Amino acid sequence: MAGASFRTSSVEIVDGLDNPAQVMRKIEHFGRVAHRSWAGEKGDSSARDFVRMIVKLGHESVLEHHNISVMVITDRATAQQWLRHRLASYTMESQRYVNYAKRGGLEFIRPVAARNWSPEAQCAWEDAMRSAGRAYGALIAAGLPAEDARSVLPNATATTFVTTANLRQWRHFFAVRDDQAAQSEIRALANALHKQLSALLPDVFPAGN
Repeated sequence: MAGASFRTSSVEIVDGLDNPAQVMRKIEHFGRVAHRSWAGEKGDSSARDFVRMIVKLGHESVLEHHNISVMVITDRATAQQWLRHRLASYTMESQRYVNYAKRGGLEFIRPVAARNWSPEAQCAWEDAMRSAGRAYGALIAAGLPAEDARSVLPNATATTFVTTANLRQWRHFFAVRDDQAAQSEIRALANALHKQLSALLPDVFPAGN
């Protein structure tokens, strides 16, 4: 089996934001149903004003009319935290069916916090990952199916998943996970995604909120 390799977590927007201005106009148009006030629509400028207004007033149900999908590569422990956000859809890589011995070897996510570890701690962590990788390879070589061999894999094993949620749920996700109290790995991912969305939809995801 190929040796273990190490990488950092990553997050990428994969669907729902090809045209941010169109998203804003969609939210405005649907939101104006409440008061039948479509005469106020004037294009991009009125859409921004409308969205800023509903966010300020807390009328966030209107934001549920648009979904954004992202692809995440992170460790299994962080993925389990993320999957607790149930008002979203998920498709996740299966350790039961994916045979890493046939996929070029195992990847492990180096924790964000590792930059603050001593060299001795970093070496101990890498040794543990390599040992788990060797054990997995040995079990596969002994004829065990991937669903049984996976039992020796640690929380740091890399996984990929796609998640889709509406704008309101993304705002909630950032309020909980892009926060000082959040665990460092998921907070780093949430912060990176928050910055991406703030750049594309600043009136829905104001920087710093």
